[in-house]
Amino acid sequence: MTWASRHSQQWSDLDELEERCGSACGFVLWHDFETLLQNISADYLCSAWQSLAERLDANGLQVADLSWGWMHPGYTIVANKMIDSPSDYLGWISESFWDFDRARKTRHVAIKIDNELRSCDPPMAIACCDIRAQKWNIAPDDFATALRLIEAMCTDEISDWAPDVVLARHIDVGEPRVQAAEAIAARSQSRLDDALSAAKRCYSAVGYRIVVRGFAAFVDAEKAHSEIDLRLPAV
Repeated sequence: MTWASRHSQQWSDLDELEERCGSACGFVLWHDFETLLQNISADYLCSAWQSLAERLDANGLQVADLSWGWMHPGYTIVANKMIDSPSDYLGWISESFWDFDRARKTRHVAIKIDNELRSCDPPMAIACCDIRAQKWNIAPDDFATALRLIEAMCTDEISDWAPDVVLARHIDVGEPRVQAAEAIAARSQSRLDDALSAAKRCYSAVGYRIVVRGFAAFVDAEKAHSEIDLRLPAV
């Protein structure tokens, strides 16, 4: 993974775990981004993994190469796609499950598992990527490292945190992330401080870091070519 230069050193440990990957299918986290930010934690991932493992076992499936990864949104197929977000297509992925999902003889089993996973808490979904999937050698139950991967992926693309992008994707003005985007667009430090205080109350520790680091990256990039005098807390 070629991380953005501004934070590449921060995720160097993940580079050592990256594996080559071609076509892949996987079981991706399916909460909307706001709900994910509120709940993302080791316990959250543990609950999701337990639900997934139970359903794989109930269907007699052993996916030996299952590990944490990401699938490129532009090449990923998934039923009932939700609104784009920085957390799209992160979860447990496998190259070998591609054949199982696409094969006519077993496709009905994959559909059954997909329907069951969408009803779990937290919900998941089966997604398939024909190219540009990426895997890391992170065990399915290594939630601490998985959280680092999620945080890295959610904050790597600066454009995801541009206020106009955030506001175009979301209309709930009560969300702290939306309030922060509005504050940055208005160049208001006091409103930004209030929004981030609300974010700290509403989001999990990891969710709060994602929001602060995402917006901080955008603000720092803007300072290079515009007058913007906003400060975000260190996390």
